[in-house]
Amino acid sequence: MDAQDKEELRELFLEFFEPFATSIQQSFTDLEKRMDEGFAQLRSEIQALKAGQNRLSRRLDNVDSAISDLRIDVNELKEAVSSLEQRMDSLEQRMDSLEREVASLKEEVAALKSLMEALDRRKEEYATRAELKALEARVSQLEVRLMALEAA
Repeated sequence: MDAQDKEELRELFLEFFEPFATSIQQSFTDLEKRMDEGFAQLRSEIQALKAGQNRLSRRLDNVDSAISDLRIDVNELKEAVSSLEQRMDSLEQRMDSLEREVASLKEEVAALKSLMEALDRRKEEYATRAELKALEARVSQLEVRLMALEAA
């Protein structure tokens, strides 16, 4: 194989494989371009994910803070409820005491009522006795007058 054959072979090779090489080179260029675009898109999505992660982290911090505040509020409410329950127990005891006092007063009023009725009966008896004495005095006067009239 001499130089001329080598040159012909080279030209034949270039004629036959050059379109393939160009096509392969173009494919690699296109592939590299698409990979660059894909990497850029991935970087953009990673940045978006990081931003979303930061937002979620802040929201979680806010939620944790709100939960902590709620726990404090719940503890305060429990203390207030406990205080109210103690107050209610105290008031119930006071109500029981007052009810006993009212029952005692009712008994005393009933006893006073029966005493007043007895006094009213006695008063009526005294009034009747006074009327009887007045009637007796009147009868005595009438008897005296009758005797005076008979004597006359």
